[in-house]
Amino acid sequence: MSPVIATILMVAITVVLAAVLYVLVAGLVGIGERPKTIGIACTKIGNSNSKCTIANSDNGVDFTQVTVQVQTSEGNVVARWTAGFSLSSGSKENDTALPPVFSGRIVDNGDGDFGVGDDIFIVPVAGTGLSGLTLKISGDKSDGSAPIP
Repeated sequence: MSPVIATILMVAITVVLAAVLYVLVAGLVGIGERPKTIGIACTKIGNSNSKCTIANSDNGVDFTQVTVQVQTSEGNVVARWTAGFSLSSGSKENDTALPPVFSGRIVDNGDGDFGVGDDIFIVPVAGTGLSGLTLKISGDKSDGSAPIP
């Protein structure tokens, strides 16, 4: 075998081994994985209330594994719906509201499960407002957020 052919074969084998090693390492550390996106559209209703709708999501979002939160601009959670909640009764009040500055309710779109098309209504308590709050949905490598008007 000539030295030129031997060199070409060694380079080819090195390239193949490097590609295999990259694929193995990428699979172990999650390179290339990106969070699944959840689209949220929030609108003002009347003078002070807001409605946020789950507008869309990437394929594969498991809505039974996500938590819904209302956060302040500093990231403090002021209301939460914990993952795995049911909408079989048609709606679900928020699990926590600290401090209680508003009431929140998720309303089902008719299929009995939380997901695309469902609405989250946020109503401030008298004398408070919703300024600076954000609705955040996250969990199971999924993420979405929108400012509450």
